[in-house]
Parts: sequence; C-alpha cells; structure tokens
Amino acid sequence: MTNKFLLFILSCVFIALNFIGCSSSEYVNRKDKTVYDSGLSPYYEIPTALTDSSKIADIISDYSKFLKGKKIIIDPGHGGADRKNSNRDGSVIEADINLDVALYLKSFLIDAEAEVLMTRSSDQTVSLDDRSKIANSSSADLFLSIHHNTTSDKMDYRTNYTSTFYHARENDYDYEPYEHQIAKYIQRDLAYAMRNSGGLASFDGTISDYLIYEGDGFAVLRNTKIPAVLIECSFITNRFEEKRLGIKEFNEIQAWGIFNGLAKFFKNKIPSINLIQDKCEYTKDQLKLFVTVDDPFPLNVKSINVWYNKSEIDFDVNPIDKNIEIYVQNPIEGEYELKVVYADKRGFYAKPFNRKILIK
Repeated sequence: MTNKFLLFILSCVFIALNFIGCSSSEYVNRKDKTVYDSGLSPYYEIPTALTDSSKIADIISDYSKFLKGKKIIIDPGHGGADRKNSNRDGSVIEADINLDVALYLKSFLIDAEAEVLMTRSSDQTVSLDDRSKIANSSSADLFLSIHHNTTSDKMDYRTNYTSTFYHARENDYDYEPYEHQIAKYIQRDLAYAMRNSGGLASFDGTISDYLIYEGDGFAVLRNTKIPAVLIECSFITNRFEEKRLGIKEFNEIQAWGIFNGLAKFFKNKIPSINLIQDKCEYTKDQLKLFVTVDDPFPLNVKSINVWYNKSEIDFDVNPIDKNIEIYVQNPIEGEYELKVVYADKRGFYAKPFNRKILIK
C-alpha cells in the first residue's frame, strides 16, 4: 500500500511539472511573438501555372474565349501627390504596390484579348473625381480599383486579410447585386492566391463600402456609373506582408488571382436587360416602358424588381417573349430613372440596368 501511494504521489508531481513546463514554454513563445521582427522571412506559394510558361499560355488562351472584347478599367489607387500610406519604415509604399499589381493584371488581360484602360500608368496624381469620370465616359464592362490596406493603430502589425468592396447595402437603392457577384469571384481567387483569409467583417471577404463610410461608401464606387468594385489586397502594415509586397513575383501572384477571378466570372453566361425603345409610348395619361431580358434559361419571374423614380413599381411580364412591361400613370414632365434587377435560374444577376427617362 505504501509503495502504491508513493508511486501515486510521484506520478502527480511528474504531471504537474510537465503541465508547468508546457505552460511556461507556451507563454514564452507567445511573448516572443509580440516582438516586431522586421527580419522575418517572407512566405508565399507560386501558383503552378506561373511556374510553367506553357501552362500560363494554355490558361490564358482558354480564358480569352470569355474575356475577348471585354473592356476593363484598372484603377491603381493613390499615386503622385498621394503617397502617404506605407509600412512602418517607409520602404513599402501603397501607391507603388497598387501600380505594380495593376500593370501585371493589365498584361494578363491583354494577353487574353481584353481591352484595358488605366486611370494611371505611372506615379501620377489622379483625383477621385477624375477616376470616376474616366470610367463613366468609357462604356467599359468593369471598373476595378486596386488598393492595399493599412491599420489606423501604428502599433498594430498583426492585422492582415484580403477584402473586396462593393457599393451600398442590400436594402439600399444604389446596391447592385451584379457588382457584389463580381466581388465574390475576385475575392475568392485573390485570397486563395495570396493564402490570406477574408477577415471577419463577412463570411466570404466581400464587404459593403458602407461599413467604412456609412451611407456614402467610397467615392470611386459611389460616383462610378458602370459596374465597379474596390480591392484591398492585404495590409502593408503587417510585419509578414510588408516583406512579400516588396517582391515583384508576389505582386504578379496577386494580379494572377484577380485575373482568374475575373475570367471565371465572365465564363458564365450572364443575362442582360435592354430597353425596347420602339415599343415605348407616352401620352398625358400614361407612360408605357418595355424592356426585354436576354436569358438562355426560362425567365425567372420571381427575381424581377423594377423601380421608377427610385420607388418600386408594378409591372407585367410576358414569360414567352421575356418582356417586362411597365406602366406609369399620369406621368409628369421631368427626368426620371428606370431601374430593373433580374437574376436567372442559377442566381446570376444581369448587368445593372439604369436608364434615364426624359418626359417632355
């Protein structure tokens, strides 16, 4: 009995010592990690395609079936007089990294026979208004603003994630589900290429710009009238990320992620909405507006929503001809906006349809 009791006591002491040892070691490791270490080695994976020029050519050739003729505006954020965003020691400037990624993306898109327009191609000053003006005068398929984030807390060198922003929230008139859809495709492939999480603001890493500026959002998204999204690829203030962003190869990887997301989105047959002008009629008592949906699938009537003068309005649907008929009673002279939102049976939304209607 005595020997068993002694063995029991020794076992308890051994377990306790092990527990204290493990806890102490874990605490020390955690404490070490609080030290900012600018000498940390950068880590990233090179996508298989980027290691073999023949594979890149094959992928781009395949994607060109869906990107050919698409007009993309790439907007490298900041630049020129706006170079204030940087890492701690100023060796990584956001404006430069944005341009670096944008130029790599431009190269991929041109190889895929897309048409590319840049808001800036060098370190120059371009105002937010001018960026939107370039987009609005372009008739482009997409405006893509590229950025890298910073933390407001100068001592925060841990935060890092990838996020893609769309304008407004789901219940807001200015919200366009088509833009949100594109954001999801870009976010998925970019975050995967960078091996980053999407942060905690949403489940998929896409975020409303109202989260940053409530009710207003980002100026380049709010004032741009073509489909637009804004990417915050990662945080230049993160102690690991600052090293990666200083490497050209890694910036090419970012562009490759964005490029893949865009190509995979446009690979889908997206429905479209068009105004049938010759069927529209106007009398003092009634305004008749007709739009048609180009959709290879049966018309998804339940998904249709129509607004006139920013108010929801009733409409009739001809599911065979895929026409939507809108009637405005006792119309008043002036300029109004007609907005139609439609999603096909798969859940893919049509490109935003917003038309100015002038009654005189």
